[in-house]
Amino acid sequence: MNPVPNPEMQPLPLDTLLENVDGMRRLARRLVRDPALADDVAQDAVLVALSKGPRTRRNVRGWLNGIVRNVARDSRRSAVVSFGTIHGGDQRNIVAPGG
Repeated sequence: MNPVPNPEMQPLPLDTLLENVDGMRRLARRLVRDPALADDVAQDAVLVALSKGPRTRRNVRGWLNGIVRNVARDSRRSAVVSFGTIHGGDQRNIVAPGG
């Protein structure tokens, strides 16, 4: 079956996004293991999803989960850089929270 194209990268309908928010939060909690950070990750992922649409409408859940993973990875990178900058530490030896 061919995916339904979304050539103009239209944002998801809000109801479709809302149907998937709980799953996005669960994934964020598994990835970062910090409830407050997980909420931030999920919220940032929703903002990304609202700003652009998927290439296809076929696997919306997979697309949203990919956004959550990317936001979680970016938050870990930011935590490492921030910690190293604030503490003047050698960033090669720093492990980000949840990582």
